[in-house]
Amino acid sequence: MSDAIQPGLARPFTAGIALVVCTSVLTIPLACSSGGSSRSAPGPSATTAGGTTGSGTASPAPVPAPTPPSPAPTPSPAPAPTPSFVPAGTHDPAGLLSTIPDALVANGGDPIHIQTAIASDSFTDRDPADVPTTLRLVTWNVHKGFEADTIADELASHPELRDADFLLLTEVARLDEQSDPPMIDQTRRLAERLRMDYVFGVQWDRREREGQRGEMGTAILSKYPLGNVTHIRHTPVHPGSRYQFEKIYGGRNTLAADALVGGRRVRLYASHFATRDPEGLHRAVQAREVRADAALPDRPALQIAAGDFNSWNCLLFVSDCTQPPAAETCVREFLSEGWTDGTRGFTGHTQIGLRFFRQRLDWIFHRGGLADVPGQAVLDAQGSDHFPLYFDFSMP
Repeated sequence: MSDAIQPGLARPFTAGIALVVCTSVLTIPLACSSGGSSRSAPGPSATTAGGTTGSGTASPAPVPAPTPPSPAPTPSPAPAPTPSFVPAGTHDPAGLLSTIPDALVANGGDPIHIQTAIASDSFTDRDPADVPTTLRLVTWNVHKGFEADTIADELASHPELRDADFLLLTEVARLDEQSDPPMIDQTRRLAERLRMDYVFGVQWDRREREGQRGEMGTAILSKYPLGNVTHIRHTPVHPGSRYQFEKIYGGRNTLAADALVGGRRVRLYASHFATRDPEGLHRAVQAREVRADAALPDRPALQIAAGDFNSWNCLLFVSDCTQPPAAETCVREFLSEGWTDGTRGFTGHTQIGLRFFRQRLDWIFHRGGLADVPGQAVLDAQGSDHFPLYFDFSMP
């Protein structure tokens, strides 16, 4: 399967270099027959009377009627196939992950749906069969790696963060001139230090911006094996605008993967939705694209969607941004479609815009029967303009 992102409303693609995502199709055999019956119709039968004739002459022995053939046994339904799990494997090249031809835009190419690979590797020290009673998931916008060492220290040592089993991160730096330290592979460094598996997908490629060259993207880190990776390039708010005005390739994205937890798959979605969307309508479309992937036939029932939804349309000092009708459309629709707010009861902020304007931008939703303990933001965490958000859950 090609790495290229195909055109369409929801634009998922898989990293052909790193992995292939397989979808098992459930086939149920049906017994079919002409005329609306699955049974063999009996053949014609004739009864011949036995005994003697009126003249006393013995009648010939009757010819036995032919025995109708036994109906063919109805085949048993084939067992449902076990959903496949294709491990992410190891793929982390030294250079950039995207393949962008020279003069792509000048030749009429699409600067948003670029061909890009997924980076991945495994460093977990967890036995995949070892499933504690409670698991913790943390989502955090790590602010382009501007304070990468501080972020790493917080994730390794903060009491609320250090025991996370899953990390869903946005604005992660990779070979970026602006990160501190510069040109690091932030996801890989975190995975090595925290002993986790990881996958990373490119959101923005700034190879043409002087002093800002590099990649920024979305990452999933897990104590359990990751596989069946999908990269969704979302419908843009303004097609082509980031390249036209800023010379940036790529676009808003969601990175998705299955974590194999004690032999069961949990689908994880790490999302970073649009900002230049005053009414929140495009964010709602992007959230629908996530739920469309979650509804595909081979997806596991256990699902978690989290990340920076940029839902700044609701003002915390005016209303409760976690509840309809004040909550933004993308939040309301997750709730109305049967997802549970993993931080319900937390009505505070997750980001301080312009260093003083408190906003609720980050969210965690789940479905499929996970027993959760609602979480909240970690407001004393350092290293980003966002605060990490967490929740705890148990496998059903």
